[in-house]
Amino acid sequence: MRAESLLLPFLAFLPDLKWTELPKGPSERFACSAVWNPRDGTMLLFAGELKKGDGFDFFNDLWEFSPKESKWTEVRAEGKEPDRRGYHAAAWDTKQNVLWVFGGAGDGLTAKDDLWKFDPTAKKWTEVEGKGETPGARFSAALHFDPKKNRLLLFS
Repeated sequence: MRAESLLLPFLAFLPDLKWTELPKGPSERFACSAVWNPRDGTMLLFAGELKKGDGFDFFNDLWEFSPKESKWTEVRAEGKEPDRRGYHAAAWDTKQNVLWVFGGAGDGLTAKDDLWKFDPTAKKWTEVEGKGETPGARFSAALHFDPKKNRLLLFS
């Protein structure tokens, strides 16, 4: 029996699914992060890079997309911000309602080991200094917030 014939009874319960083109937002990029903010019902997209000629250009901008309004907005933060980067790890913290960003790589693809927290209410980035043993510099890792134990888990 083919897989398609097994799915047909279930597809009858799904609404008509179709792609919808959304409004233009940040510039083209890859190696960025996107997290869902369930409190505000928005997505935050941070940094990344773009191939430019023979080289690459990194970003450190932060964008918010509101599906309800179908609108992109660049988020301007106060004070110090993370350096330009791509390949970083990011997670949404449902307890503190903040975005966490760890590591990544910037110009020269040098790995980073810094940890940042963004508070969307205060529109402020804070660099968080680790106590005790901390993970080494890395890029292309995964970050997860564990709400039961109120902790961040970094993998790879």
